[in-house]
Amino acid sequence: MAYTTRDEASSSSSCSPSIQTSSWTNHVFLSFRGEDTRHGFTDHLFASLERRGIKTFKDDYDLKKGEKISNELNKAIEESMFAIIILSPNYASSTW
Repeated sequence: MAYTTRDEASSSSSCSPSIQTSSWTNHVFLSFRGEDTRHGFTDHLFASLERRGIKTFKDDYDLKKGEKISNELNKAIEESMFAIIILSPNYASSTW
């Protein structure tokens, strides 16, 4: 995995070519606890990534306690190059 410095990242206005030409369906999968961050931090992060051309998956359905992950959600995880885990007070108590 290649890392960039803050200066390199700020001088680039778009995604790196390696991300743009990826065969993945999503560049990023956001993993978060909806009740904690869905309508705040997660929405802002999602919008910011999308504005920069980073195709991001954000589950818009609120899984209820004990509910299984849908096949669609499993597929989105498998088809994402990276995952960003958004830790919050109730994240660890998630049933999945």
